[in-house]
Amino acid sequence: MPTDKEIKKEFKLKASKDPDKYYATSVLKEEGFSRKQCKKCGTFFWSTQADDFCGDPACSGGFRFINDTPAHVLLQTRIIGTKLIFEIYGSSDDREVTIDGPHQ
Repeated sequence: MPTDKEIKKEFKLKASKDPDKYYATSVLKEEGFSRKQCKKCGTFFWSTQADDFCGDPACSGGFRFINDTPAHVLLQTRIIGTKLIFEIYGSSDDREVTIDGPHQ
């Protein structure tokens, strides 16, 4: 019996060849997304940006942060033991910050 990882890999190959059959691609296109292929690993991905890489840190050169505020943002990092801590400072524009994670 194949493992979950093997099943996912097989499905990913099949779905990449015919994404319209497996995903709501028309909705993505209506929302301004376009399908691209990572220039480093070859994985297909959807983006509204002019990206050449999928967003995996190994392909994009590491952690990325997009500042979509009208002001400057200060991003500081600290390492304490095995934890990496990000501190983000900037002018308030009344948005709420949520944290999703940690992820492995």
